[in-house]
Amino acid sequence: FHDFISKVIRLPENLTSKEISKYVVLTSITGVKSFMQIIKTLNLNITDYTVYCISRGTNEYAVASGLLVKSTAPTASALADEILKDAEVMEVAHVSSNLRRDELSDKLIAAGVA
Repeated sequence: FHDFISKVIRLPENLTSKEISKYVVLTSITGVKSFMQIIKTLNLNITDYTVYCISRGTNEYAVASGLLVKSTAPTASALADEILKDAEVMEVAHVSSNLRRDELSDKLIAAGVA
């Protein structure tokens, strides 16, 4: 006997391309799926975005989806460190579910990245 939970991805109705930073952080496969839905819904060019993501499954799914992954790390804290190495990054779009830990965003905000 197996139970399967289907995740429903809902985008804000008023979401526009101006709200999506060119630097995108993905910390789960659900985040990748959501970002791909944003790309499709808003008719965006996938190559306009620089992606940072958690290693292994998330990274593999992102690459298989056609995203250009600049850097990966095994944990959210380590991923924040990778993002902070890029002096050009002043803001990021962290596409995630409603369940996420704050260590990545806390570290980025403390370093002045919105």
